[in-house]
Amino acid sequence: MYKEWLERLRGLGKREKIILISGAVFLGLFFLSTAVIIPLAKDKKALGKGITQKESQLERAYELSAKIRSVEKLSQNSSRKDSS
Repeated sequence: MYKEWLERLRGLGKREKIILISGAVFLGLFFLSTAVIIPLAKDKKALGKGITQKESQLERAYELSAKIRSVEKLSQNSSRKDSS
């Protein structure tokens, strides 16, 4: 069967070989883009959104940490004044 296909390919004219190769290249690029490139682009976009969310969560944590520190300082200052 393999030899039959080789013989058919050898019997094709130059124009038919070009058309056949062009079609194979198109199909290969199509499958490559749908199986690899598009999913990678979607994953990259999802990661970008995740990073943005995590950055905002981190900023919120820093803000809360600063507020907690200021409350602790006020608490320490007021307890020192009360003990004096």
